[in-house]
Amino acid sequence: MKRLFSDLKPVFKAVNQEQWYEKLLEFEDKWGKKDPLSVKSWIDHWMNLSLYFEYSAEIGTVIYTTNAIEEMYRQIRRITKIKGALTSDQSLLKLVYLAYR
Repeated sequence: MKRLFSDLKPVFKAVNQEQWYEKLLEFEDKWGKKDPLSVKSWIDHWMNLSLYFEYSAEIGTVIYTTNAIEEMYRQIRRITKIKGALTSDQSLLKLVYLAYR
C-alpha cells in the first residue's frame, strides 16, 4: 500500500490538469493489474478530483499532505467500518456528519 501512495506523488505534484491526467494514466499503467479497483476509482472520479487545481499549488500541497485530513479520514473509516451495511447514501452522510461533530 505504501508503494501505491508513493507512486501517486507524481500525480499530485503535477502543475496543471493535463499533466495531472497524464500522470494518472501512467499510474494506471503501473497499478491497473495490481489494484484495479483503486485505479478505477481514481479514473472514474476524475471530474471531482480535478477540482484540486482550482487552488494554488501551496494550498494543494496542504490538501494532500495535512495530517488533520488523514486523521479525519481515519475517524470516518473507524465509524463506518463498525456499522456494516448502510441503508442509503443519506444515512452515510448523517453518520459522517455526526463523526465530524
